[in-house]
Amino acid sequence: MFEGLKKKYIDWEISKLWKNKKRNKQFLNWHDVKKVVLLYDRSTLKPDVLKQIFAMLDGKQVMAWTVVEKDEFKKETINIAMLSPNEWNLLMKPKNFVLSRFNSFEADILIDLTMQEILPLKYLHAVSDVKCRCGLSRYGDITDFSIDRTPNMNEMELLNQIIHYMTIINQKEKKLEREMVE
Repeated sequence: MFEGLKKKYIDWEISKLWKNKKRNKQFLNWHDVKKVVLLYDRSTLKPDVLKQIFAMLDGKQVMAWTVVEKDEFKKETINIAMLSPNEWNLLMKPKNFVLSRFNSFEADILIDLTMQEILPLKYLHAVSDVKCRCGLSRYGDITDFSIDRTPNMNEMELLNQIIHYMTIINQKEKKLEREMVE
């Protein structure tokens, strides 16, 4: 029951935020992306897979965010931030200093690789000031570019699909522009 209350509270906070928030969302071609915010589930994404993901994003500046259950598991690096329970309130909304830190990395896109709902990360997803938010379609309006989940989909497959579709975005427009110039 308390989990349901937390979810309703986060959803309410997000809807309240979205009533007043104006964004300039923009669908970018993958080659134009310079900085990426990555949200992931540390409990399902193994470290070797995370390394593969960082390798796929080579050439882009990446800041990854995840959640840990206890402070003792918190081992941040220069490009991985870990939220622990003392960094969100009782109903799992991240505290203001976390939000400031999160939005201080001015990324072009946010890629949410979480396969299940993690409330603090869902809130970060919603408050992000990036031009384009990508992830699974479960969040509705807060995700600009969403992928439908297939039964056996994992984080790597989701990332591959996002990169694939973002690579072909605007290619038709560019092709038409070239044809018009010629």
